[in-house]
Amino acid sequence: MKTVDQFDISDKILHFGAYFVLSLLAIASQTTRRRSLIAALLMGVLGIVLEGLQGLTPTRSADILDAITGSIGVICGTSLGLALL
Repeated sequence: MKTVDQFDISDKILHFGAYFVLSLLAIASQTTRRRSLIAALLMGVLGIVLEGLQGLTPTRSADILDAITGSIGVICGTSLGLALL
């Protein structure tokens, strides 16, 4: 995180990019279009759950905008990945 903090990049862009790539990888790892879609959409669920769990820790806080941004990244990554299949 210290390395990432050196760059002046919004955490929303990082959330979008991370979940965009995760959804693309989920699609690439599956053999059928249906399984690809399920795997990619589960990345969105993962992001929402992880964001919620951050609220349970003393040093982090849950941010609904991070969850929304990650979900948008999943939607965009899934759309691109399925279009490339």
